[in-house]
Amino acid sequence: TQLKELFNKTDVYPIIKALFKANKLSEIIPQFRKIKHLAQFDGYHQYPVDIHSIMTLYNIENIQHKNIQMIYNSLDKKNKQILKIVALFHDLGKGRVRDHHIIGEKLIEAFLENLNFKENEINLAKKLVRYHTTMSNTAQREDIDNDKVLLKFANIVQTKEFLDMLYVLTYADINSVGENIFNSFKENLLKQLYLNTIESLENKEQNLKFSDIIQEFTGAITLAFPFAANADIWEISKNMSDLHAFALLVSMVFGLFVFIRYSNLGNWKVQNLAGFLPLRLVTSFFISLLISAFSLLILGIYPGIIDNTNWFVKTVILVTLFSVIGSIGLDAAK
Repeated sequence: TQLKELFNKTDVYPIIKALFKANKLSEIIPQFRKIKHLAQFDGYHQYPVDIHSIMTLYNIENIQHKNIQMIYNSLDKKNKQILKIVALFHDLGKGRVRDHHIIGEKLIEAFLENLNFKENEINLAKKLVRYHTTMSNTAQREDIDNDKVLLKFANIVQTKEFLDMLYVLTYADINSVGENIFNSFKENLLKQLYLNTIESLENKEQNLKFSDIIQEFTGAITLAFPFAANADIWEISKNMSDLHAFALLVSMVFGLFVFIRYSNLGNWKVQNLAGFLPLRLVTSFFISLLISAFSLLILGIYPGIIDNTNWFVKTVILVTLFSVIGSIGLDAAK
């Protein structure tokens, strides 16, 4: 339709502004009727919702900051089209009882369905409306260097494509609130959050995969069985005191922790449980421990040759020392 193609134009704002001044905009976009001349008594917005929404579109098409302009220019034609529509719709849910983010989602969904947009395009627009204040709130109210804050935000945006669009929308939205609202301080906060989130997304893409687990199993099995079948290992573990066995176990875990934490291998350092415990330590250690115990059982060494539980446990610990080297070593080599 002509309305759908309108948002593909380079300069949509002058046409929308002319329609608004002629009182024709709400005839073309019925969702505008509810917010016409709707004042915002929040001590923040200087313009009514309709003017603010149209100004947001203006600021999408007239970006004054080089880095944000570059990001906008990198968007494909379809995403630019969607972003312009979202700019007009992002606050149209205001003036109602329910949260305007949720209402706005439904309004833009109905509008885009009428224009025969694809389902994935509609979902993208809905998500932008739903989270259009999230980047601003996170940048200005949260610690944007905190891993948990970044992880939460990255889990919302999911992709760099969405992050780029949200960044441009956030800039245009803040810039349309009033005179000098978008300042260098807010610009720097948003830019830093953007850069930090890109790094988080890259790390997230490199999360522990099933193939990594298989790699660790393979490495552990490679060394566990030969050492489990070694008579010298049985003899050493038999003569080892419980205290020495415990010390060996603690040293093994600590050594793994130091190696993973201070290595420069991929994204091992950022794969953590509870924010501090390296995930590779947990997986490689317990896989190696499990494989070591099973190797002694499968080979019939316990309870065949090793005839008591205490001896068996100490042998498992000793075999694990070698199998964990195989596990983490093969994974590191990959």
